[in-house]
Amino acid sequence: MKDLIHLKVSIRAMQEKDILEVADIERLSFSFPWTSQLFHVEIKKKNFSYYWVLEFEAKIVGYAGYWKIQDEAHLVTFAIHPSYRRRGLGRVLLAHILKDICSKEIKRISLEVRKSN
Repeated sequence: MKDLIHLKVSIRAMQEKDILEVADIERLSFSFPWTSQLFHVEIKKKNFSYYWVLEFEAKIVGYAGYWKIQDEAHLVTFAIHPSYRRRGLGRVLLAHILKDICSKEIKRISLEVRKSN
């Protein structure tokens, strides 16, 4: 099953054209979702913010983003569409993010979560 998922998955940098789909997943995933406008602002912050989308069978079903602050990465958003959870897609996306972070010689990674999460 794991190998089949990799055949159907692609991960790429988030683009403005992706934001409507990303915002839909955001609204389905969080009580206090980010707005589309916030994603537009975030993906323009070069060398500071890094956002990725995960496509499964050519459909955006997940996304993640982190900020690079000096030698630290702050994972600021991460979600998989509720209909696509429990398939290992989050693990694939997280592995990609961690590989990207390591390639930038970042020494620490942090993730803030709400108590309810």
